[in-house]
Amino acid sequence: MKKIILILFIATAFYNCSRQQSPAENNNKLPDGFYQVNATGTDSSVFELSNTADKVVEYNSIYNEQDFTKVQIDTSDFVPLELEQLPLKEKDADLKSRLSITLSAEAAQQLETFTAKRLAKEVAIVLDGEAITMHRIKDTIRGGTMQISWCGENACEKLYTRLKGTVKK
Repeated sequence: MKKIILILFIATAFYNCSRQQSPAENNNKLPDGFYQVNATGTDSSVFELSNTADKVVEYNSIYNEQDFTKVQIDTSDFVPLELEQLPLKEKDADLKSRLSITLSAEAAQQLETFTAKRLAKEVAIVLDGEAITMHRIKDTIRGGTMQISWCGENACEKLYTRLKGTVKK
């Protein structure tokens, strides 16, 4: 009986060790934030990663359905997703859910500079290593307050839960 328990313990320990990420893999996780989008597609092999700062991330269509599943982003310059306070859940006139978010003062200033340089370009919000939404920058975003609207069924609630962890402490 002792041999069986010992074998199970060793097998479990080996399995858990083999599933842990190495420190290098842990460091590859992108910080939550706003990133410029360079390309979209469905297959990672079609992206030209000519710049070492270019990374391909999954696109989570639960928040905004698209015909692509992967997004190539530029990681050389980004704005950290750092909220000043909890997101505010609201309903619009058509009773569709939306979230209002307020960035920290530092992140708001960075976003203003970032968006001023990227007029007419697409920007993705990356959260937990995946792009959750993309928007074309039509004007410089000032003040750090914005809305994430047009959430799909239950998507705003899921996004709210995920965003709670980005509030500045």
